[in-house]
Amino acid sequence: MFRNHIKIAWRSLNKQPFFTFLNIFGLTIGMAGGLLISLYIYDELSYDKMFPDAEQIYRLNADIKFGGAENKVAVVPAPMADVLVNDFPQVEATTRFRTIGSTLLKKSGTIRNVKLTGTTYADPSFLDFFGIDLLLGDKATVLKDPNMVVLTKSAAEKFFSIDEAVGQTLIFDSGDTFTVSAVIDDLPRNSLLSDYTLFIAMAGYADAKIPNWGTHNYNTFVKLSPLSESADFEEGLPYIVDTYVLTWAQTVFPGMTKEQFDASGNYIRYSTIPLTDIHLHSHRKGEMNANNSIQNIYILSFIALFLIVLASVNFMNLSTAGSLKRAKEVGIRKTLGSNRSTLIGQFLTESGLISFASLLAALGLTLLLMPYFNDLSNKQLSIPFLEPYFWLTIIVATVILGLLSGSYPAFFLSRFAPIKVLSGSGSSAVGGGKLRNGLVVFQFAISVFLIVATLVVYGQLQFIQQKDLGYKKEQVLILNDVYALGAKSNLLKKK
Repeated sequence: MFRNHIKIAWRSLNKQPFFTFLNIFGLTIGMAGGLLISLYIYDELSYDKMFPDAEQIYRLNADIKFGGAENKVAVVPAPMADVLVNDFPQVEATTRFRTIGSTLLKKSGTIRNVKLTGTTYADPSFLDFFGIDLLLGDKATVLKDPNMVVLTKSAAEKFFSIDEAVGQTLIFDSGDTFTVSAVIDDLPRNSLLSDYTLFIAMAGYADAKIPNWGTHNYNTFVKLSPLSESADFEEGLPYIVDTYVLTWAQTVFPGMTKEQFDASGNYIRYSTIPLTDIHLHSHRKGEMNANNSIQNIYILSFIALFLIVLASVNFMNLSTAGSLKRAKEVGIRKTLGSNRSTLIGQFLTESGLISFASLLAALGLTLLLMPYFNDLSNKQLSIPFLEPYFWLTIIVATVILGLLSGSYPAFFLSRFAPIKVLSGSGSSAVGGGKLRNGLVVFQFAISVFLIVATLVVYGQLQFIQQKDLGYKKEQVLILNDVYALGAKSNLLKKK
């Protein structure tokens, strides 16, 4: 029976080439748009999940109010990492970054400067912490000593051959000389380290060694033990403020007590955020790179869904609009003994063939549009043809789309009464005009929603990019001696 349905469906579609083309074209556009957006969403949701033990890694945040100013930052003081390792049994490891933006440097013996945009001081532990393997170099000595650097592969190739990179000397525009201790592969674009190509030994950065709890400059990450709960760990963070921060503050304000500090309305509160949540859920000053918003992902998900729904509704409209041509066919087949379930199966088979033809066309269209979409989204997306899960997903989705798109036409066409159709009643026997009008209105409403949603997402992305440019200029928020700043503010008010 199924083979017979296929043959009849193929003949029927061949008889109406223009009608078939319109249906395939409409579904192709919707499926290609949905596929492009789905690949974008999948990439956004996959941020930082490639790192080993990613579910155990958290970043420290700080909420600070002093002197009337409130700041939410993604950076904490330099001594925080050592305190977490020594005083919190849940913490397996920590690592820090101190970003400094772009740098100019040149190979020793040359005069041409090269600009590297992503530069940061880093603890030597960051390689093991994030499970980053070396292409060249000895992990036991990497970044252990001052004036040592690690380059990504693409950065190293700007200066010398990869095989000769380790041991080479680079001269910064400041005149400082550094030795390349290792080369790593380019970091994944869907990670918080994607912007960074040059890592400088934290051992050579004097500020990192000073126990100053008033300056917040360091993106600090902790890896908790597998049996630890992040909530329990976070509950212990006020201990750091009471034990270390206030003790340091008393060196600036002798005699100040915790009660006096609390009564002033000022505060410093430390918290954590999971590594895999940073990209879509964190929008603080001092982020390591530009983040997106989970609201944009929700909006894009609805856009992808509505693109598919719009294509499906268009298919229904075209099928029911041409129902008068199929009415006599239904009447004759019913007269010859076909029951309604057989006719429904026939029409669903036709919609299934159109859906799979549209899928093939959509894959081809997606391949053609992918370079332009990547330029627009600033990504390097590709269709994962070798992933079985991808094929399973799109085939199941295509079957469901074919059933949904063809369900109403199938039930609508199969209900025609053969006596009315064959007696020449015409359009009165077909009906369905009110529903078609409703579907057209529905299509128009979805189109308006898509336009508005696109403008909203575009505006939010532009706003996030502008904020990121501001962060890049100052790199991280530096709260130099926040207590002293607060005291100065209060003194000015008194005057």
